[in-house]
Amino acid sequence: MINESKKNPFHQKLITISILSVLIVIFIILCTLTLTGVFSGFENSVYEFLYNLINPVLTGFARVLTFVGFFPILIGVGLLLEVIPKTRHKLGFQAALAAGAGYLINYIFKVIFQRPRPVINQIINSSGLSFPSGHSAAAGAFFATIIIFIILNIKDKRVSIPTIILCAIMPLVVALSRVYLGVHYITDTITGIVLGTIVAMLISLILWPLLKRKLTKFTALHIFLFGQTKNTIMPAEDTEEKTDN
Repeated sequence: MINESKKNPFHQKLITISILSVLIVIFIILCTLTLTGVFSGFENSVYEFLYNLINPVLTGFARVLTFVGFFPILIGVGLLLEVIPKTRHKLGFQAALAAGAGYLINYIFKVIFQRPRPVINQIINSSGLSFPSGHSAAAGAFFATIIIFIILNIKDKRVSIPTIILCAIMPLVVALSRVYLGVHYITDTITGIVLGTIVAMLISLILWPLLKRKLTKFTALHIFLFGQTKNTIMPAEDTEEKTDN
């Protein structure tokens, strides 16, 4: 896939734009149908189903799993990825940025839509608005960023396929934990994941490559974000020293 992308960048851009367009359309449809009450029966059915499953063991798991979508934790994990040689300058900053941006953009939509949280069967207390789910958006953005990185960089299918599956499952686990705990409807969380995925694609496939090209003049910042590359311009002082030697 890497070779195909390099040989035909137009094809890669076309695929990216197509997937983004589909996701944006899905997001708009979810917002429209949810806020007009079309999904209310489905939401209530899922809410009641999970309520009937409540028990101390599942509640304990849900309380832990919900933190997987807590954006400060995801940002911290993203920054820790910068320590790992194989992901340094390739994934960590992007994942951290995606988690933070996903949560922030999601919050803007919350303020616009003004949907209250469920008022019954709440296992944990959570204030604020409900739609879309911020935890789900942050988790969706973070794990979608990892999936994109794996697709573009990992050739070994024994590693890539299980990791992709795990990263696809994690936002769903966060989504279900939020509904189980009574602080969101299922459509809040699904819409949050879709929004997070859109943010991840915008950052990983559009914003980050653009920054990598535009920031070459700022050598220190470029090396800090992207590492030493062939396109990195060396400082004038270093060049002079090498010439003198």
